[in-house]
Amino acid sequence: MLGIFSTTSHFAYIEQNFTRPIDYWARERLKKGPTLDPRIKIFAIDDITVAWLKSEKLSLPEWATLLAGFEKLKPKAIFIEKFFGFETDRGLSAIEMVQAQSRLLSLKVPVIAGAYVAPKRLPLRKPIDLKAPDFSLSSMTNFGLDSEQGARDLLRVVLPRSKTNYVYGPYPAIRNAFRHIGHNLYDGDGRVSPFLRINRTTILPHMALYAAGDRKFLDGYLHLDDKKVPMTSDGRVNVNFASYPTYRKASMSLKNNLERAQKGQKLIGVGENDYVFILPLHFTGLTEFKSTPLGSIPVGFVSISILNSVLQNNWLKPVDAHFLIILLACLVGGGLMASLGPFLSTLSGIFVAGAWVAFSVYLFSHYSLVLPWSLGLVGFFGTGFSVSMMKSINSEKRERSLRSALDGAVSPQHLEKIVRNSEEVNLNAKEQVLTIVFIDVVGYSLLAENQVPRVAFDQLKELLGQLSEEVHKSGGIVNKTLGDGLLCLFGYNFDDQPAALDHAEKALACAIRIQEKNLARNLKAFAQGEKVYPLRIGIHTASVFVGDLGEGERIDFTAVGNGVNFAKRLEGACEIHCVLFSSTTKDLAPSLQFKSEGLKKKLINIKHYTNVVETYEYDPFCNNPEARVRALEAYRQCASLARMEQRHSLSDPTAIVVNSSVGGGSLINFSLTGVSLKLKAMMVKGSTVVVHLDSVDGSLSQELLKARIPELVGEVRWVYSDTDGHVHGILFRDVSEKDATKLVEILKAFNHSNRVTQFGEKSA
Repeated sequence: MLGIFSTTSHFAYIEQNFTRPIDYWARERLKKGPTLDPRIKIFAIDDITVAWLKSEKLSLPEWATLLAGFEKLKPKAIFIEKFFGFETDRGLSAIEMVQAQSRLLSLKVPVIAGAYVAPKRLPLRKPIDLKAPDFSLSSMTNFGLDSEQGARDLLRVVLPRSKTNYVYGPYPAIRNAFRHIGHNLYDGDGRVSPFLRINRTTILPHMALYAAGDRKFLDGYLHLDDKKVPMTSDGRVNVNFASYPTYRKASMSLKNNLERAQKGQKLIGVGENDYVFILPLHFTGLTEFKSTPLGSIPVGFVSISILNSVLQNNWLKPVDAHFLIILLACLVGGGLMASLGPFLSTLSGIFVAGAWVAFSVYLFSHYSLVLPWSLGLVGFFGTGFSVSMMKSINSEKRERSLRSALDGAVSPQHLEKIVRNSEEVNLNAKEQVLTIVFIDVVGYSLLAENQVPRVAFDQLKELLGQLSEEVHKSGGIVNKTLGDGLLCLFGYNFDDQPAALDHAEKALACAIRIQEKNLARNLKAFAQGEKVYPLRIGIHTASVFVGDLGEGERIDFTAVGNGVNFAKRLEGACEIHCVLFSSTTKDLAPSLQFKSEGLKKKLINIKHYTNVVETYEYDPFCNNPEARVRALEAYRQCASLARMEQRHSLSDPTAIVVNSSVGGGSLINFSLTGVSLKLKAMMVKGSTVVVHLDSVDGSLSQELLKARIPELVGEVRWVYSDTDGHVHGILFRDVSEKDATKLVEILKAFNHSNRVTQFGEKSA
């Protein structure tokens, strides 16, 4: 886009009105501007001259007398910014005109006159003959165009064809008095065309080029006095302006020399081999001003600047490396913004931009190199701004994703800190030692069955919110809400800073505090006739993989590994209102003070583990067992009320013999969905158990076999310890509704038969 922009008039406008004025202003302050060649003698028909002449222009005899006077001083050439149309003013006779023409034609000094280019034919004016050798492309000997190749080289460096075929200069009667005719056109954009292409075969040079003694084209480039003229890609040259005071101080009024010429005296102010430059319209009201990087100046000073460059070879050298400058600027701007934060990138951007401008101005001031540094600035800041916007958009997306993913996982204050420093957050999956905590709300599904769903949901939400708040206070992360439980992580930092080594101790302290507050909450709720929700907590410290498992913009922060599964098994094997943790966690919390009577070693069977696992269970209420008993009784009463309508209790639990995959036990109650068993061994929540039911006399197993229900497969949904065993809630798996109905009917019939026998009601 910038490459295309650099070819438009808008870029030229920026260069003319912004870039070059800064270059010139800096160069003037450094006093590195060009000096005017002392051989250039500027004479102006100014206000003083007009007042003395009592006219705004010289007559033809006055021009003849003046030029003849200058010729005697042997100047190198005389330049006049005038195209000398046919003049018969001020009452001159025909004889005076002829004499003036004769004097002009006899001049030996080279006189170069200006030409006027018109888009249409002017009335009463005759255009000059463009077929003359000075203008013919095929025979332009003044510029070494003695070959067809030279003509092609010239066409390659000049502007496209002008929209005119009419060039006006000195009228035919005095045409031969002027050695050369050249244009002095300037559009006000800081550049001048060395050649103006009139038509296919005609070229009009700039009048200042005739000051060079040797003019030719070599290898497609213009050379003046064997020095190559640096030209822009569009075939023009940058005008190397001196300051306005420089021109003004060098300009002399033509009045004194006009007066001396009329008196026949020797003219002054010109030496041998000097270049006389006459400004015919340099008085108030008719002076034409043009825009330059130094401000508006009389248009004649533009041609003098070109003449000065021809004589001193002090051209401005354009650096036509637009694409390279744009590319480097965009890379630097985008790279800075992409690699640095907002504050550092802003400071660096200001420094780099200032250094670039200073470097460009330095090259302009000391080496006359013209760099399009505004393109570099636009590319630098444009790309930097674009990258900044992209980073801002991506950062906003990332912040939204982080906020969405971590809302509730950490405290609101911690979340705001993470969002503010989202660039430093690293969610890449990595292996790290963490303390994993599983918190399970015991019996929620059972207690919620006979509640209005909205009420049950609100109760669970409130409880989990309170638990999460406690975890956040201890520096933990609530990684996931598992229906009626929480998965929490301790010891993880969202940046790359190393985590504190006390995460196991914090996790244990948090779990104990949660159990203490929850038991008090349960007792209060039961007293008010509300539901009671006890907790089980399992804790394990292990090396796990933790990070973002999401795709695209979705963030799914989680931890995976055997350590997570092990912590879940510990939670399932934990007693209600207690905390069960691994030996690893205990070893990493040496400073945590446990009540000795509340801590006991516990060997448990864990799925996929061949040997029993050594764990530690802590009872926070070891010094207040009555409170724990009241809480357990409150839960049992709530649970009994919840399943009163659907569960069937046995009149004699010993009448049915239970054999399971983990040992023997007794049946407490049954329903269409499962059974409650008391077993000697304690099974972990979520474990699968195979159960065989029979009576003492073996009749029950026969009935079940006939009904094609030889065994029952179920999943442990809840468990709590009783006086002489552990009560398990078993949910049927892979048992059809038809088989479950048959099972309930058989067990109800057996229970009824046993009750009749027991109470002597059989005769009735």
